[in-house]
Amino acid sequence: MSPKFCPYCGSGGIEPLEPTELMVDDMKWIVYHYECQDCLEIFDKIFINDLNDHDMVEIEVKPK
Repeated sequence: MSPKFCPYCGSGGIEPLEPTELMVDDMKWIVYHYECQDCLEIFDKIFINDLNDHDMVEIEVKPK
């Protein structure tokens, strides 16, 4: 579930930050935030749980 390396610099020094939870149209969005300890960039991974379906979908936010 947690990333093994930074998508910006490729380093393995990833520090998890406090996640954010949102409710959108009967779906629970959990946004996990991570910070690279080497390049100091912050990136996210998003998990969406449809409360009617009970399946979780993972979305990784790619850097621009």
